[in-house]
Amino acid sequence: MKIIITEAERNYLLTLLKAEDEMLKKKLLKYKRERKNTTYKKCEKIRKEKFARLEEIIRSNYKITNEELMVKLGVSKATFYIVYASKARELKRMYKSQSLF
Repeated sequence: MKIIITEAERNYLLTLLKAEDEMLKKKLLKYKRERKNTTYKKCEKIRKEKFARLEEIIRSNYKITNEELMVKLGVSKATFYIVYASKARELKRMYKSQSLF
């Protein structure tokens, strides 16, 4: 059974443990450092939809600015540059080379 506790509660439990309880201390420290990296289906679905929308927008106008893309996608500046900027740059290059003008 897993019990979810906050970091402050975990630190308090560590102060209460005695020197003989090395196993418990190691377990508490392990779970303190362990990070979870789970992705949910809804998040994946939204991300795929936004990537498809990004490609559609850039296909219609490869000269669009990143600020306009952020507004049209409905994402923050930080999210755009972390997640979508490299794909946008790649798509702009590709559609620029395919354009007739």
